[in-house]
Amino acid sequence: MQRQHFKHAKALHQSGKLREAEAIYLCLLNHDASDVESLHLLGLIHADTGRVETGLQLLRAAIGIAGPKSCLCRNLGIVLERRGDRAAAVACYRQALEEAPEDHELWAAIANSLTLLERWEEAASAWSSALESAPAAVDLAAHYRLQLANMLALTGARGLAVAHFNQILRLHPGHIEATFHRAVAYMQENETPAAIEGFQRTLELEPRHARAANNLGILYQMVRDYPKATESYHLAIRSDPSFHAALYNLGNAWLESLRPRHAIGVFRKVLKLQPDHAAAWTNLGNARLARNQTPQAIDCYRKAESIAPGDTAAEWNLGIAALLTGDLRSGWEGYERRFDVKGSPSRRPFSTPLWHGEPLAGKSLLLHAEQGLGDTLQFIRYASIFKAQGARIVVECQAALIPLVAGSNGVSEWIAAPKREPGSATTAPVDHLPATDFQLPMMSAPGRAGTTLDSIPFPDGYLQAPVAAAKRWRKWLGTPGRSLRAGICWAGNPHHKNDRNRSIPPELLAELDAACGVEWVNLQKGHPMGPALEMRNAARELQDFSDTAGLIENLDLVISVDTSVAHLAGALGKPVWILLPFAPDWRWLLDRADSPWYSRARLFRQPEAGKWREVLTQVAGEFEILAASKLALQERPHTNGAILEN
Repeated sequence: MQRQHFKHAKALHQSGKLREAEAIYLCLLNHDASDVESLHLLGLIHADTGRVETGLQLLRAAIGIAGPKSCLCRNLGIVLERRGDRAAAVACYRQALEEAPEDHELWAAIANSLTLLERWEEAASAWSSALESAPAAVDLAAHYRLQLANMLALTGARGLAVAHFNQILRLHPGHIEATFHRAVAYMQENETPAAIEGFQRTLELEPRHARAANNLGILYQMVRDYPKATESYHLAIRSDPSFHAALYNLGNAWLESLRPRHAIGVFRKVLKLQPDHAAAWTNLGNARLARNQTPQAIDCYRKAESIAPGDTAAEWNLGIAALLTGDLRSGWEGYERRFDVKGSPSRRPFSTPLWHGEPLAGKSLLLHAEQGLGDTLQFIRYASIFKAQGARIVVECQAALIPLVAGSNGVSEWIAAPKREPGSATTAPVDHLPATDFQLPMMSAPGRAGTTLDSIPFPDGYLQAPVAAAKRWRKWLGTPGRSLRAGICWAGNPHHKNDRNRSIPPELLAELDAACGVEWVNLQKGHPMGPALEMRNAARELQDFSDTAGLIENLDLVISVDTSVAHLAGALGKPVWILLPFAPDWRWLLDRADSPWYSRARLFRQPEAGKWREVLTQVAGEFEILAASKLALQERPHTNGAILEN
């Protein structure tokens, strides 16, 4: 009779009549409290109807009576997982395996729980066991192999993961997820062409695969193919309007491609959907800054800070904005956060303490270059400032600069910095450096010196060209005629993240043909001269910065974009016209034609982003005034400055 009642209750249970089944299970347990099957199924009803804790108690009571039977442990694991206790669920599934070690479903349950726990290596092992135990069903094996490959990719074993994806695709050439995840693995291994091909294939198989379109956009953005990047992001958004990450990425692509107006519109949409998206506020600020809307940019950065206190990107950008407006004291503090911004090199692993302004008398200070050649040329002037405070100064900088700057007064020792890949975000080593009392990154020097616009040291010049180099170039150039000798540099380091914004397409140099009475001298290394402007090609004979300094010493004027040549001319105290993008680097400030860093510099600014033709037309017009009197550029004697050795 009891058995018949149990069968009836189980039939009711299976048909979904849980209340009636529960009543019979309770009656059976009142008659026999050790009825394992009734305890088991009643526990499942409790768990299925929201009474998880009593369900767990009933299942554990069943196991206490019958022992760790496979089905009991499996269902206890399922209920524990439902409660969110995945680690305990894994333990139950493993206990169930003792009776059924080849049960592929148990292995898959373990693997799923371990995946959710982000225990990737254990999950990979469990998926491998599920695959080995799986029956001959091809689709099931493909599913397990796909999960195994994904876990291997997460552990960093991407080569092995790709091998599994390939095995799936040999049997299922149109397997969308295997195609997609193989492309993700290629992307993570920086195999960009293979990744692009993989995501394109995914979109052939599933034209509305939003994640593939988004990832394709990221890759195109990495290789600076911005039209294809924005097209891909638009496809991702059309495929899944709730894919806010793709919308945010679209804003970043517009910003990188010098389309800040488009970026502003996109970031506004992101923030309408996600008002607390701190990174979107920061990048909206960056887009505002690219439009020279500095007050609005500052408001955006402050909003990002309020959402995510300690947001290093927002704090760093606030510092940049302050420097750009001339508020140097506030700006230096925020600028120190550059080491904490994602994608930037972190502070180097010095055991030597960072100098915070302690007394330097009788101490040694290592001043080390951290960014580009132009930055070193601009800030090497601070060596003598710290020397004057009583310190012994050691400088580590780019090897290419040492022959030129080694004459700087006050530096006791010069050390060549290790070579690094252009644009590298890796941290430079320190084990080759001598012991000193303090160390300071060179870009931190003006902040430590308390520099304001009114206290910038040595604006008239602080370096001098080697005598031998100047003599050699004087002979090469020949006797000066009535024409102005103007050196020109139209492009910077192509690896610089802002090079697309600051370099001039060489074909636009034809605008300078209108300048009368000018003898053009090419200072541009690494770029073909082209037919746009007739000039003497000195660049092919320039060996190093000492050589370039010797040539500049013999010129009436240097015209340069924002690159190391501009800083070299300024540091030599030579007249230099610096051609700037609409949104300039912070050191050139805003709305002024002069520079407090270099007294003989003139700044020519784009009226709108990308408008180089207008800048060059303005420069050509200025030559009409200068050509009338070469002496206008020579009226001030060269000042050696306080940090030179004569």
